[in-house]
Amino acid sequence: MKKILTPAEKDFLLTELAKQNNIEASILRSIIEVESNYSGFYSEDHTFANKCKVRFEPDWFQKFSGARPFFLPASMTIESAKFNPKFTGRLAYEQALLQSPSAAIKATSFGIGQIMGFNYQKLNYKTLTDFSFDMEDSEYYQLTALVKFIIATPNLVEAIQEKDFELIAKIYNGRNYKLNNYDEKLEKAYSKFSLSNA
Repeated sequence: MKKILTPAEKDFLLTELAKQNNIEASILRSIIEVESNYSGFYSEDHTFANKCKVRFEPDWFQKFSGARPFFLPASMTIESAKFNPKFTGRLAYEQALLQSPSAAIKATSFGIGQIMGFNYQKLNYKTLTDFSFDMEDSEYYQLTALVKFIIATPNLVEAIQEKDFELIAKIYNGRNYKLNNYDEKLEKAYSKFSLSNA
């Protein structure tokens, strides 16, 4: 499977997935624009070039493992670590894998749609390893996972159909979505993609 899709391949896949699942393509494009800047892998000039984009969540890791990430400074709270890029990026994820692989995968969002690992069963994966392997393998699997997540979340489907961007943001990004104006970013991206498809 091809790891990084060309813009044309990505657009074709998005359009097909949207049609097959009765989801407006512009909504899908808006989500991946806000979540990952339309790319599921780090760029060539990044320290982790061509590896899957991730966001590690220290608080979720502690919840799943029962322990603090070993690499957090003793003086740092879990809450402050959540907002420190040094402790939420790819390096933090790879360090957490050494401490507890299952907790690390569950506590991390992956790829173009930034789907959290703890959703693996919701996406019809039998194991966490299968899920993480696919996310690391290709944007095809990442986009497919995004659509599976939406379809498996009825209230999100309804919010998307009604173009309720606040509710989409709350369900998809969590209750703190207002901290980074997630709903406003989604609506702005949607307006851009809707206009370009008009």
